[in-house]
Amino acid sequence: MNSLAGATSVHTTVEDDFHAWLLEQAALLRNKQFALLDWSSIAEELEAMAGEQKRELRRRLATIYEHLLKLEHEPEGRRERGRKLTLAKTRNAITTLLEESPGLKGHLQDLAEKAYLDGCRYAGTDLGLTRRQWEKTFSRTSPWSLKQILDDDFFPPASKSK
Repeated sequence: MNSLAGATSVHTTVEDDFHAWLLEQAALLRNKQFALLDWSSIAEELEAMAGEQKRELRRRLATIYEHLLKLEHEPEGRRERGRKLTLAKTRNAITTLLEESPGLKGHLQDLAEKAYLDGCRYAGTDLGLTRRQWEKTFSRTSPWSLKQILDDDFFPPASKSK
């Protein structure tokens, strides 16, 4: 597998063994054996990787919204520290993701809008609310700006209705 200099065809398919296929494609690239590369599958895998980064960003944004909503609607001292820790870790992970993939910044607003609804669902479920209840309890759009949700020092005050 390490020496593909004399190879005349690709032995592994992406469907048979993804890991082996990746290593084989990398070796072919390093050896400049471009004619042997599985170009179509490489393009598909690159697009899938880009999509996964967007999904990761959306999941992390949803986690932020979930914990901000729970802080606002169920401010318990014992749970508050854990929620703030989760927010700190998630904000740090988002910062790292955006530093490593700055092209994601252009998708941030759209993903945040979608992630807010995910966060509402997760927070509502954790708070023991039915869908109808959490749809009435939480606003339809985020009450916080992107700057606020990504700010390490931002935590919402407890809801007055509690």
